[in-house]
Amino acid sequence: MFRAFAACRTVLIFGMAAVVVRWGLLALAVGMFVNNLLAIVPVTVRPSAWYFGSTLFMLASVVALTAWAFHASMAGRRLWKQDLFG
Repeated sequence: MFRAFAACRTVLIFGMAAVVVRWGLLALAVGMFVNNLLAIVPVTVRPSAWYFGSTLFMLASVVALTAWAFHASMAGRRLWKQDLFG
């Protein structure tokens, strides 16, 4: 049991190191924030549940953060070339 836990922890640490090396510290921080957000906020797919609003807000926040990060990473460049669609 302890070996499996140690192996998972080692893979997690090396995965975090790979993210920092490849994409930077900000990507790691945002990934950890989203991970904690998904772990803490109760998630449901039933619209009749009393906490459905917090589920929608959490998902909208993650989508908005992703959209803003994508927009910032493009830095004014076009997503597709002009002649891509004829």
